[in-house]
Amino acid sequence: THNNNYVRSDLLAQTGVPMEDLRTKEGLLTALRAAKGLTYKGQAVIPYAGWWTRNLAEQFGMKVEDEKGNYLSKYRQPEWLEALQFGNQLYREGLMLPEEFTESLSQRRKQVQSGRIFFCTGYANVQEAKDILYSNDRNAQMVYVGQVRGDAGNMPNLKAVSSGGWTVTMVYAGTQHQKEIARFISYMTKDETTLDAAPSIGTETYDIVGNSYVMRDSVSKEFEENYKQAAEKYYLNLEFFVDWTVVQKYQPTSEREDFRKQYKGCKIYDSKAVDAASVASDNEMQLIKETIEHYYSGAEIEILTSDSAEHCIQKYQEAIRQMEQMGLKELEAYESRQYQAAKQKMG
Repeated sequence: THNNNYVRSDLLAQTGVPMEDLRTKEGLLTALRAAKGLTYKGQAVIPYAGWWTRNLAEQFGMKVEDEKGNYLSKYRQPEWLEALQFGNQLYREGLMLPEEFTESLSQRRKQVQSGRIFFCTGYANVQEAKDILYSNDRNAQMVYVGQVRGDAGNMPNLKAVSSGGWTVTMVYAGTQHQKEIARFISYMTKDETTLDAAPSIGTETYDIVGNSYVMRDSVSKEFEENYKQAAEKYYLNLEFFVDWTVVQKYQPTSEREDFRKQYKGCKIYDSKAVDAASVASDNEMQLIKETIEHYYSGAEIEILTSDSAEHCIQKYQEAIRQMEQMGLKELEAYESRQYQAAKQKMG
């Protein structure tokens, strides 16, 4: 899963808040409030970044089905509303800034890289940026901190990342270079080339020892000294060809154990059926889905930026009413059928 939280350990030390407190809402709020007044290299620190309602709702324990196996629509789950209320509190207290809703992924990574962000949700937001930051300042470490539990204290229920990736390579049937393209794809999907193309591994960086890749000491040193320069030297930027099942086959046992420890207190669910539920092959349902999602993307910003907790709830309730007029109940029934059909195929 990519649904993780990260914190600047050096700045956290300045707040005096223990790391474990960041796994509760109140503890996190205490730390964010303390971070609000901090600076880093003359820049005001941004307490929180990386908002995505689904991530926080799942950290609070939002489920995708009930005890009888019935599909649950995310918009109606109590954890979804709890996440919106929490996000609204962050915004009203100035712990999450207005640019959070307009900033691109690239811009946010640059903020992480510059050292401005104290606490961030989502692996995609920190990825290489935290390593570049650390190579520029050995004290500036952004470390994994786990998940935040909601008011009920339920176990986080996190969506898995597809190990097969999320892209597909397509070739025009009438192309004049079918053999050459086939050879290229065949080459790019070999085990060795897959490892070379994988982010965090790269070409000419490792040796295979006992069926696992082991990073060379000289390469590790290069990344420590200047991560950005080393990344430009070794990374191919062809990660969309990568089949992660191949990478996992060669992953060192120690890395696997580290991952197991990280997610010991969480449930990570297989997302195939959920993903299937969100695909509308019916043209009418697709139109309803697009209309609702377009409306909600704007409505959610209005909810999160409400001027009071009461208005936050009122705007959420109004959004549900508006989406129902657009066909939300019909879409939920369709998604439920899609979900059950996908579960049957999966066995």
